Amino acid sequence: MPAPSETFVHRLREIRRTAKISQAELADRVSSSLSYRIDSTAITRMERGDRVVRLDEAVAIADVLGVSLDEMLHEGGEVAAQLHQLQHELQQVEWQAADAEAEAAQARASADAIRQQIVALEAEQRSGDSAQS
Repeated sequence: MPAPSETFVHRLREIRRTAKISQAELADRVSSSLSYRIDSTAITRMERGDRVVRLDEAVAIADVLGVSLDEMLHEGGEVAAQLHQLQHELQQVEWQAADAEAEAAQARASADAIRQQIVALEAEQRSGDSAQS
């Protein structure tokens, strides 16, 4: 059975690639969670096993990747990685749908306001036409 540190770096590489997050992007996101900066070469060295992952880094990495630390320490296989990717994609699509629904509601409200202006102007025009007759 592999050591937890070996499993962590394997899962790090696997989940990061499945999520289509570059090492540089992961480093930026992790750095924003920590009180210090991590660069992409640190992520590279972690994934190769050349650099020890500190506990606070491990927690931040798991959080950025959207998995629990427990999931980072236990092999879940390809199915788990695919499941994670699909859950991530579903969340993105749900956010896009919510944004589209809000935009559609705003467009409907704008269309209603324009219709009201048209009705008011048509009524004004009719009353002006009848006054001239």
